[in-house]
Amino acid sequence: MRNPLQKRIVRELRTEWKKYLVVSVFMILTIGFVSAIYVTNGSMLATAKNSQSIYYLEDGHFELKKKASAVLQKKIASGEKADIKAYYQKQAYKKIDATIPEADRQAAYKQAEQEIDSEYQKAIDKYDLNDSSFIAQKVKIYPNFFKETTEKINHKSSTIRIYTIRKSINRACVMEGSLPKKNNEIAIDRMHADNAGIKVGDTLKIGHQTFIVSGLVANVDYTALFQKNSDVMFDALTFDVGLVTNRAFASIDTTIHYNYAYKFTNQKGSNSKAAYDFLAALITQTETNNNKIEDFLPAYINQAIQFTQEDMGSDRAMCGMILYILIVVMAFIFAITISSTITKEASVIGTLRSLGYTKKELWNHFMIMPMLVMLFACCIGNLLGYTILKNVVVQLYYNSYSLPTYHTLFSWDAFIQTTAVPLCLMLVIDGCMIHKKLQLSPLSFLRNDLSKAKQPHTIPLRHGSFMHRIRARVFLQNIPAYLILFIGIFFVMLMLSIAMGYQTPCRIIKTMFLL
Repeated sequence: MRNPLQKRIVRELRTEWKKYLVVSVFMILTIGFVSAIYVTNGSMLATAKNSQSIYYLEDGHFELKKKASAVLQKKIASGEKADIKAYYQKQAYKKIDATIPEADRQAAYKQAEQEIDSEYQKAIDKYDLNDSSFIAQKVKIYPNFFKETTEKINHKSSTIRIYTIRKSINRACVMEGSLPKKNNEIAIDRMHADNAGIKVGDTLKIGHQTFIVSGLVANVDYTALFQKNSDVMFDALTFDVGLVTNRAFASIDTTIHYNYAYKFTNQKGSNSKAAYDFLAALITQTETNNNKIEDFLPAYINQAIQFTQEDMGSDRAMCGMILYILIVVMAFIFAITISSTITKEASVIGTLRSLGYTKKELWNHFMIMPMLVMLFACCIGNLLGYTILKNVVVQLYYNSYSLPTYHTLFSWDAFIQTTAVPLCLMLVIDGCMIHKKLQLSPLSFLRNDLSKAKQPHTIPLRHGSFMHRIRARVFLQNIPAYLILFIGIFFVMLMLSIAMGYQTPCRIIKTMFLL
């Protein structure tokens, strides 16, 4: 005999199709966007990580007051500490030889030794020269000089940091156009160009000169446009990074910053320990060569490099939390709907139970629709996440960060988080609530006596008018429903506040129309 419950599924779907359509569309869009974020986020993080080796990202950089000689660069590259005491002694003896007669020099030398010991002790305390854990970190030094000046276009002014075309370190990914080939051409950051409305072929006034934008690039050491590492937030609108030819760089009339990038040739220890040891050697070498350190910044604490990956990494947790909250809410909506159906058709369920239908068969029947809707939403949502909605999220990321060319990668994690987990949540929540509802006996269903709990003790209301007591009684009897309503409104307002806090909704709508 054919199971008559199967006909009920088709009839319910035919009569309640509007409700299931609305729920399905809502879940498809939610799962689709979250799936797109998971896929794009994972692919973007992989692209950013791979680009560090492809475009030869620095391990850090330092800036000197004066241009380092070839001898000083060689000493710094060795990673060894300089002999500070011998340097102090040499400087003192040189001064004595130049100012004091030969007959009096011995006494002057002895007096100078005491002063040298005092200065050396200060250097030991200042530079931690007696660090027993010091390891010489050999590096390769790359001149990475830059100049800063003003950039003007259409009466808008920004600060631009200009480098020569870098071929050995921190190479640029060309997103549009090409690197400059002529002395009047410049390639600028792609994200800044988008925010400032600059396109390839536009004319920029850099300082007192005019340049033509030859290309838009993404610099591996400026995935987020921080002008200073101490800045709270990057500014892609008023700060830019540009690349020009060597001759054009020399023609820009502004102060040159003697910046040097370094790469460890054989790093020993953690990033922080290696940077600390290298800094100790750098300080002593510059001190003994009449130079001075203006800035020192390892890559692992450089916000222009690390901020993007750290910020994108937090997107997954936030989107996952929002998805699970929505799934739980939808599961409870289905559970309440099914509970209402069970209450309305209690006599039918009692009859089926009396005819021999088990609780398991009825449980399977009531679980089919929510699981089918969720499975359909997961499949279509993931399909949209890998196609149309993925492009929306990619555009959002490119509007926020200066990232290199992106390639989509399949993510099992995204599939599990947006398909397996929602199905499990729906199965557990709805399954438990339906199982609890079906624990009543067939006779209870036939009598429509579906309440297992005893009549709760009512709070006596003796004061106030008759209407006020009625309102109070209704409120007290429906406190659980009001609590659920409050929680639902709270989460809705929270998500709306988060959405309105970002300047992304208009971009999402605009991008969807463009697609």
